[in-house]
Parts: sequence; C-alpha cells; structure tokens
Amino acid sequence: MRWSSIEDKWFRFKSKAKQEWGALSDAQLDEIAGDRDRLEREIAATYGKTPDEVRFDVSSWKERVAVA
Repeated sequence: MRWSSIEDKWFRFKSKAKQEWGALSDAQLDEIAGDRDRLEREIAATYGKTPDEVRFDVSSWKERVAVA
C-alpha cells in the first residue's frame, strides 16, 4: 500500500493510528491529516524516539494496516 492511500483515507486510518500510538491526542491526529512526515514528528516528540526508530515504526504499522 502506498502512503497516499492512507493520506487520502486518513479518516479510516486515524483510529488505527490512535490504537498504535495512544499517547497522541485526537487533536494531534486531526492536525496530522495523513501527512506521514508530520505523523513521524509527532510520534518522535511524544515518545522521545529517534527519527530512524519512528520511520521503522511507521513503516511497520503501514504494512500491518494494509492487510487488516
């Protein structure tokens, strides 16, 4: 699945992102609006992870939700 599919249907994937990264607020998820870079920045800031860790986490999540 391409990220553009997630971005285009963020309203469907937002709840899955909330399940994965529960510390992100609904307001943060609304502001992210499917933008991968912004999602990664918010995760890094909220969880104190490095950019490489976050990229790996988001890529893994993308693959899981693609088959769900």
